[in-house]
Order: sequence, then C-alpha cells, then structure tokens
Amino acid sequence: MKTILRVISFVLLSAATVVAGEETTNVLSNLQAEKDYAAAVEKAQKEYDAKVTLAIQKLIPILKSEQDKYTKKGDLDNALVVKKRIEELQSMISDGSNDAKWIGKWRYSDGGWMEILKDKTAKHHIGIVGKWKAAGNRLIITWNNGLIETLTQDGKSFSLVAVEANGKKTNYTMSRIDN
Repeated sequence: MKTILRVISFVLLSAATVVAGEETTNVLSNLQAEKDYAAAVEKAQKEYDAKVTLAIQKLIPILKSEQDKYTKKGDLDNALVVKKRIEELQSMISDGSNDAKWIGKWRYSDGGWMEILKDKTAKHHIGIVGKWKAAGNRLIITWNNGLIETLTQDGKSFSLVAVEANGKKTNYTMSRIDN
C-alpha cells in the first residue's frame, strides 16, 4: 500500500511540476512579448517624432514666407493667423526648455498616481515604468506594458488620454500632487 501511495504521490508531483513549468514558460513568454511590444512602440514613436519634426522644420520657413507676404500687403489679420500656426507648430517640437513643468507627481481622477522624473522616465502606482517626451503643451508617456498616455495642458487644467494596445481609450482629469 505504501508503495502505491508513493507511486501516486510521485506521479502527482511530476504532473504538478510539468504544469508549473509550462505556466512559468507561458508567463516568461508573455513578459518577453510585452517587452518586445513596448520596444516596437518606442521605436515607432521615435520614427514618427523624427518624421513630424522634419516635416515641421520644412514647413515653418514656407509659412514664414507667407506671413511676410501678408504683412507686406498690409493683410495683418491673415499674417497673424499664419504667425499663430507657426507658433503652434514650433510648440510641437521639443527643445527641452519646457520639460520642468511636467516633472513631479500627478494624480489621476480615479485616485491613481504617477511620477514624472527628470531623467525622462516615469513611475506608475501599479508598478510599471515608462519613458516620456514633452512637446509643447503635451507630454507623451510610453509605458513598458505598451500603454501610451498623453497628458495635455489646457490653460490651468490638465487632462490625460490613455490608449491601450488594443486601442481602448480612457480619459482622466489630472492634478499635481506636489504643488
């Protein structure tokens, strides 16, 4: 009887070890897939940012020329419209001078929080980390789980749109914790 119990225990233990090993392999595989996805998102974001920056840099001189033409004609209303568009485009290119306003702790309207750090990284209250880039009145955070959040300033208020890998969007009102 003891031999049969030992054999049954051995078989059950072996089966549990195989199942646990498969689950561990699946978890590790999923973690690698998340890292690969986050790296692909980061690469695509950098490529996109570079293309947008290049397009804006090419467009601004053209718009400045148009602004000058309107100004010389005395059409100051249209010259002002073009000037504002130039300023909007320039604000989309980050030169780092605007970064300080984003650094610190932020609270989501659902009670969660994140911290934007000087080293261009971010920490989320659920334990994920990310990288950020400031562009004008926006801060774009790419989290290591593939989530992309855009924090936008509109006057004195801040809002955030979170976009999951599946395309689901969630909107939040944001507030500074450390102010």
